[in-house]
This record gives sequence, structure tokens and C-alpha cells, in this order.
Amino acid sequence: MNPNLYETLDGQTALVTGANRGIGFEIARGLVDLDATVFAGVRDVASDVPEGTTPVELDVTDERSIETAVDEVVSASG
Repeated sequence: MNPNLYETLDGQTALVTGANRGIGFEIARGLVDLDATVFAGVRDVASDVPEGTTPVELDVTDERSIETAVDEVVSASG
């Protein structure tokens, strides 16, 4: 199996959950490094998130919070 690897993700948008720590933080940072537009899903928008990301309030256990976060990302990124 040979997966497609890209040099850049310019023009792509990502919403990363748990982007204020651990794996989520590292994934968000890696996507920024590949030039993606990254929204950092966090329960508290005052949380530290990777540089170059936009924090978005998101609680994945709350359906209304998920819908609001997705609407915010779509509105901001088109």
C-alpha cells in the first residue's frame, strides 16, 4: 500500500478536537506546518492552542456544541 503524501495542504481546512494538548495539539501543529487552515476545537477558547490555529469552542459530548463549531468553521472558511 502506497498512500498519497502531500508537500502542502494549502487550501484545505481542518477542525481538530482536543487541540489544546497531547495528540490533538500535535496534529493541529502538524497541519499548520503543512499550510492547512486549522481550527482548534477546545472546551475553553482561552486554552493554549498551537500558533497559527483559530480556537473554536467545542465539546464533543454535546451535539449542539458540535453543530455550532461546524457552522463557525464553515462560515469562516467558506
